[in-house]
Amino acid sequence: MSVVEVRFHGRGGQSYLAFPRLLGEAALLDGLYAQVYASFGTIRPGMPSYAGVRIDRAFIRTRSTNASLPDHVVVLDNSLLLVDDVTSGLRPGGTVLVGKGIGVAELKEKVGSDFKIHLLEVGEEVPALARQVAVLAEINRVIGLISPQALFQLVDSRVPAEERPACHAEIEKRISG
Repeated sequence: MSVVEVRFHGRGGQSYLAFPRLLGEAALLDGLYAQVYASFGTIRPGMPSYAGVRIDRAFIRTRSTNASLPDHVVVLDNSLLLVDDVTSGLRPGGTVLVGKGIGVAELKEKVGSDFKIHLLEVGEEVPALARQVAVLAEINRVIGLISPQALFQLVDSRVPAEERPACHAEIEKRISG
């Protein structure tokens, strides 16, 4: 395994910074190296920005956010497809993961057909914290970096006890789906 990079695009005020941190923490639980980075230049509420995580079995020497050549891009706000080049630096054959509300054909028109497309579908009926865990588990299902055990460990160490069953159920859904 060489370095795998996942870049998350969101807007200031969204939880786009939390996802790479949590994915990195789960990687550490799996005994991998992880490096989280963020673009902090002009963060204001609602402004487009990004953060990412690099994961590898060996020590990661790259330190720059400008050297971002992701294997996967996660777009947490579909409106960014209109104002930001979310595929900048994305490796050929990379994956673009986006939230529901946009069709695959429309997405291919916006980002090109050189990339794999995956729609992140999490039901609105899922409680907020479990929804975030579901998105993280769905991302991991697509990229396949982290063991399910590490995701369960992460939930057990970070989520209040009363909310763990819903979070575990969302991980289980993604493992079996």
